[in-house]
Amino acid sequence: MAGPLCNLFLGLSDHYPEIELSVTKGSSSDLYRRLTNADLDVALMYKPQFELPKSLEWRSVVKERYIVVPGARSRVHTSY
Repeated sequence: MAGPLCNLFLGLSDHYPEIELSVTKGSSSDLYRRLTNADLDVALMYKPQFELPKSLEWRSVVKERYIVVPGARSRVHTSY
């Protein structure tokens, strides 16, 4: 995720030089709370499992592809 985020931030600052970017670490629930309290303008987080209020809008930024790498003794089937 670091590569896509760096590219996103660089693109934002190139396209909108007047904005000020600040990165803050937090859990999805903490970031959601801070958004609803208007402490943050934007948050990058996992999509919540509940409906967002109309004051917030969800936009997908990046999609990640995950793979399973089972150990030699694993019972996970690898023929998919």
